[in-house]
Amino acid sequence: MTNTDCLTQNIRQVVQEFLKDRLEKKLEKETDEERRRTLEEEHRVENWIPKAAHRVTQLQQATHAIKYTHPSARGSNLYSLGNPEAGSSLISTHTLKGNLKSDAVGNAAALDVYKLLSTRVEVEGKSLLEYAMETHPAFIAALPGNNEDLAKEWTKNFRDITGLRGTPASHMLTKQVYWPLEDGKYHLLAPLFPTSLVHRLWETIREDRFSESAKEARQAKWAKKPHSQSTRDYLDTVLQKFGGSNPQGIGALNNERHGECYLLASVPPNWQSEKIPAPMKVETIFGRPFGSRKSVRASIEDLRKLLRDKRNTNNVRIRNRRAGLVGSIQGELIQFSEELRCLPLGWSSHEDCRLNQEECYWLDPNRAEQDEAFALGRKSYPWADEVCRRFGNWLNARLEQDQMHMSDPEQFEWSSLLKKELNQMSEELNDE
Repeated sequence: MTNTDCLTQNIRQVVQEFLKDRLEKKLEKETDEERRRTLEEEHRVENWIPKAAHRVTQLQQATHAIKYTHPSARGSNLYSLGNPEAGSSLISTHTLKGNLKSDAVGNAAALDVYKLLSTRVEVEGKSLLEYAMETHPAFIAALPGNNEDLAKEWTKNFRDITGLRGTPASHMLTKQVYWPLEDGKYHLLAPLFPTSLVHRLWETIREDRFSESAKEARQAKWAKKPHSQSTRDYLDTVLQKFGGSNPQGIGALNNERHGECYLLASVPPNWQSEKIPAPMKVETIFGRPFGSRKSVRASIEDLRKLLRDKRNTNNVRIRNRRAGLVGSIQGELIQFSEELRCLPLGWSSHEDCRLNQEECYWLDPNRAEQDEAFALGRKSYPWADEVCRRFGNWLNARLEQDQMHMSDPEQFEWSSLLKKELNQMSEELNDE
């Protein structure tokens, strides 16, 4: 058996395993026998691949995407590894040096095709798309049927996902910048969102905040013990979301990020922050310790104005704005909790500490190392859900301080939004 034949078999196996996993997930949710048989027929390689080769024309591989500016924008996307002549003093896509994840934009219903093409073959470590780009004989031979011309046509469709679709064009819903030139002339620039660069930033921050090694390093730091890994903190970050409840409508990488994008503070670094005192003689941090923060008060006031203004109709822009403000307050809360965790181990056991037990479990986790009863309670009690419930009640109370009343539809919309944000917050707390 030649190397090409061996590679052909490996590619076929990758495709079959992909379709098998995809089919199993769909069958788990389907009880109708006729529909199950239809799904099984659709996921046969000889049926799925021809349709995939047609649907892939609805996608484009990109490093810079237009839909992040506006989900209804229909202009051109760009695949570019950046300009290496920009040098190391500027952070852009070129700093990834080609080691980046590409996005796929277009019809969200066809993203499963891109997922298949991104799958790697263990023999050489290349993705199926890379073999298609090379028009590799093994890839062509692995496609179903005995028609080589048709297989080459399908391969071309898969390969063309990296190319520009149509003539380069902007759109009325995108941002445009007038860049002045000499003699009163100008260039009209249309900035695109650097989705690959943003994805690397998101992965880095998630790794530094939530990976097991990062958690162990922080625990060692709080316990004042040595550790082989350093800790990294990102102060004053903002969580921006794209796509609302349908993040895959923006792109494949946006779906991987759950619609999230971290924005770093555009200010000179200042690491000389004051040490936060332990919250003593209060029953909860919600209120004076946390609610008195300037940034928190400002976000709450903005949220009040948004909810109070009857001119704000219940559209996507308003919902995203509300979610953004709640997310900002939630982010401040997470940062506040991290500051409290830097206090000496076991501070919540002081006689002047009157915090409810759920917040003690949350804010003084290392106390479990010296308090067995505390450790058992923290492990067995759903303290994260209770913390989120208290946060939601506190936020609602702050919004109603000025006797603001909402009608039933508005109240339902606000409750649904808050519940969604609290569920996400509960998942983050449980991951800590």
